[in-house]
Amino acid sequence: MSEVMIRAACSGDIPHLAAIEISAADAFAAYGQPLADGSPTTPAEEWDAALAAGLLWVADDATCGPVGFLGAEVTADGLYISEVDVRTEHQRRGLGRRLVQTAIAAAKAMRLPAITLTTFRNIPWNAPFYVSIGFRELEPAETSVFLAERLANQAARGLKDRCAMRLAL
Repeated sequence: MSEVMIRAACSGDIPHLAAIEISAADAFAAYGQPLADGSPTTPAEEWDAALAAGLLWVADDATCGPVGFLGAEVTADGLYISEVDVRTEHQRRGLGRRLVQTAIAAAKAMRLPAITLTTFRNIPWNAPFYVSIGFRELEPAETSVFLAERLANQAARGLKDRCAMRLAL
């Protein structure tokens, strides 16, 4: 097994992100949540802001290049994790956890109050995974407008059983 380093993304990594996103999405079908909802992968230019802000990280395999990534943005709530993906063949090796831990360290360094995200409630590597790191599911009354809008957009795309989560820093 080759070494995988978590590092800040560079512009040369952007062309690899769509393939990582597609590969990671394949794992959801086994849980009745196929992500082939007609949506294309995230357009490369949508990662520009995260890249410029230093909020895009990759899991870089020494032999084959980027195999995972995490993109985030700063919101009124703190740091919002917009996406975490790891290629199917590299999952279950702790890369997602390492990417999230990198985002947590960055949020702490920026003195942000929390990290938030939206995810599937009952898929093992989604909400239960984030709970294992210290996130908690938010009740509807404590969900910010930003997170509520994200959940509504996801529901409109047919993504079911979603929740908002928060990790206080």
